Amino acid sequence: MRKLRKVVLILFLFLFSGLTLFFQGSRKLSDKSPISSSQIDDDNDYMFIWDEFKNASADIKGDDSLVFGPSLGNYHNYTEIKYKINNLEINFPEMIEVFSIGTTYLGHDIYAVRITNEEINTKKKEILIVAQHHAREQITVENALYFIDKIINDTINQDENIINLLNEKEIFVIPSLNIDGSLLISSFPWQRKTVSGLNLNGGELIDKLSLTIPEIEPKDIDGDGYISVFYSDNDNKYAINSGYEGEDLNDNEIIGEDVFGGTDPNRNYDHDFGNPSYSTSLPESQIYHGEKPFSEKCTKNLKNFIEDHSFETVVSLHSGIQAIYYPQVYEFNQKYKEEFDVKNYENITSSLANILGFSSSIILFEAGMFSPWMYWENRDNRIAICLETYGNNSALKITHDLSTGLYEQWGIWDFFNPPANKVIENSELIFKGLLHLAEHTNPELKKIPGYEPFHFIMFFVGSIYIISKKKK
Repeated sequence: MRKLRKVVLILFLFLFSGLTLFFQGSRKLSDKSPISSSQIDDDNDYMFIWDEFKNASADIKGDDSLVFGPSLGNYHNYTEIKYKINNLEINFPEMIEVFSIGTTYLGHDIYAVRITNEEINTKKKEILIVAQHHAREQITVENALYFIDKIINDTINQDENIINLLNEKEIFVIPSLNIDGSLLISSFPWQRKTVSGLNLNGGELIDKLSLTIPEIEPKDIDGDGYISVFYSDNDNKYAINSGYEGEDLNDNEIIGEDVFGGTDPNRNYDHDFGNPSYSTSLPESQIYHGEKPFSEKCTKNLKNFIEDHSFETVVSLHSGIQAIYYPQVYEFNQKYKEEFDVKNYENITSSLANILGFSSSIILFEAGMFSPWMYWENRDNRIAICLETYGNNSALKITHDLSTGLYEQWGIWDFFNPPANKVIENSELIFKGLLHLAEHTNPELKKIPGYEPFHFIMFFVGSIYIISKKKK
């Protein structure tokens, strides 16, 4: 049955991978972006990611994605991700299964890769790694793909630790969650959020039936290789922009402001949703939480996928800094856990910080973020980590025009992503951390005597208090 499904999947990809297109201006932009020559192996053998990045370019002046165009250079665009992971399944069927967890707003499949020893059918503990919640954090895609390749390569080379890991656990990797947003970064490197059908002025920007989009206003007008953003002190409070370097295409005398609407998928989960400390109801904001929890197809499909599994350890990959974040874990807040996990988190984050050389801290404002939702709202989860894999603060340049009060900022790609020739070095480091998390064994939960009655009493007292307040 599995072989038949694989044949059908391969035929489907060949027949339909080129049919889903959408336009940007007169240029077509689709999920079938060009495949870089570095991703093609003439012998049809599988090419590991470290070979794909051989002779990768060094630091490029400007936003690298603007220079690379839709191929993204050595970085993997959506077409290349599909090509790579399906080639993985063809070459290593005894370890790899590829499947879709659902589609995005624009109809693109969100793929997951399952890694395990297929010959052992006993119940195994499950681990989940999710990359690219935010479109511009492209390095997380490479970190995820490197992790898959290294696990496969080490298994082939008879690494006993990896063999034992795959005998005992199933590892699921989603290389790109926010696919729609990722398709825009080659022309708009600031893209963080998902893509919706409206622009920020409420006008129709995307025709979902034809998947066509008109030209957008942000552009590199001065030819320095960057697209700048402009904002005021007041804007910065809400993570919104006054506009981007570009053109005024709709004749409203505002330059570069007509961009894609969308939602921050990492504010779209149903835990502490809408907390104004670190999210907002303003659609123009970079941290807009959406109309309601799981309003975005990518987060909704991820939720449904998670509910069908029992993920004990979950890692969400981000970039912008090198750090480890974990949810607030307090006994009195426990919703499902029978015993609090404070010591477990202290142990794993401390050891992870030592391996990576990163700082670790609690997520203070959970505000609809994935990792806190994963921990608090999913009974089986014990460890949920937000792992920030890369950041280059010096790349982001800022000037302040006193005459207008506006700040100008540029260098967003290099802030979130390393030069292509540094991707493997970064991914090698991140692999060590991900492997440590995958190998970690969570201690068994034990019921605390009197724990449930304590919560019942607290709930009862709280309810009486709320009722008395309402009567007043």
